[in-house]
Amino acid sequence: PSHLALLIGKAFPGVLQSNGILDRKALGARVFANLQERQALEAMTHPLIAQEMASRLQALAEQKVRMALYDVPLLYEKHLELGMQGVVVVWIPEDLQIERLMRRDGISLDFARQKIAAQMSLEEKKKLATWVIDNSGDLQQTEARVRERVRDFSRSSVEQRLCSIL
Repeated sequence: PSHLALLIGKAFPGVLQSNGILDRKALGARVFANLQERQALEAMTHPLIAQEMASRLQALAEQKVRMALYDVPLLYEKHLELGMQGVVVVWIPEDLQIERLMRRDGISLDFARQKIAAQMSLEEKKKLATWVIDNSGDLQQTEARVRERVRDFSRSSVEQRLCSIL
């Protein structure tokens, strides 16, 4: 098990499987039902995640990589967007978000709502985003929108796109 998995397993008994892998479903059920436990988990994991992100971004910069995507559910809540040159929000109407979350994770309506309520709404994130990808269609439509956005990024640097937007 990783150092982080061991730390989480010690703080939250019963969420580390015998093979050393976190039972993310059990951990999620626990922390989304208890705000104090969720805050404790975030206090434990977020500094390590931020450190890892900085390390990876530094390595990419040294390799002269022009663009990197960073998938962060709590980007705005933790003010991590401040270090980004732009933010892409993949948006979906809340009712469809709940439906897909329930289907993907095999969870109840109440638990899906709890998980979504723990984050800033996608409507708010959409207002703050530099770019928005509409995910309300089927998978092929969303993939086409992502490919289109990536082509846009490839045609010009993110900095040039930001300047033209501002």
